[in-house]
Amino acid sequence: MGEIIVADVGGTQMRVAALPRDGIQPIKHRVAATQSPSGSAFERFVALINAVWPNETVEAISVAAAGPLDPETGTILSAPNIPEWINFPLGERLAENFGVPVYVGNDANLALLGEWRYGAGQGHHDLIYITISTGIGGGVISGGQLLLGQRGLAAELGHVTVLPGGPLCSCGQRGH
Repeated sequence: MGEIIVADVGGTQMRVAALPRDGIQPIKHRVAATQSPSGSAFERFVALINAVWPNETVEAISVAAAGPLDPETGTILSAPNIPEWINFPLGERLAENFGVPVYVGNDANLALLGEWRYGAGQGHHDLIYITISTGIGGGVISGGQLLLGQRGLAAELGHVTVLPGGPLCSCGQRGH
């Protein structure tokens, strides 16, 4: 049975691990800063994946990414703190590089699904998850269904305008 590469791309750090298909203990893991004066964020991300890539067969790569994204295409619409990732086809680029299926989801939504399936949310049909880290994110399950909204932004709490014309956000907009 093969391995799965799992990754979390946040505003401050990128974390990557290789997991056995039937387990939860990482075989290898690596962490790097999201921002760096040397190289692009994508190049650093690919280097992290290569650093944990096992000799066995990798079945897929799963990426939890901060900020608004299109879960159908794996395109990052606007990554907080990664200015070069605007409408960035992360899933497609990783699939080209590694030749395996790639799944990209919003980090808060994926954390919510993990909590719903394995944690305190088990057995509940309605659940709200809020994450506070470099940014603020959220996910909502209603009636047993993950709410994504028309563009996958249903619970992107960190980008709700609360003070029109307020302080500048890393996304370039004001007031959230």
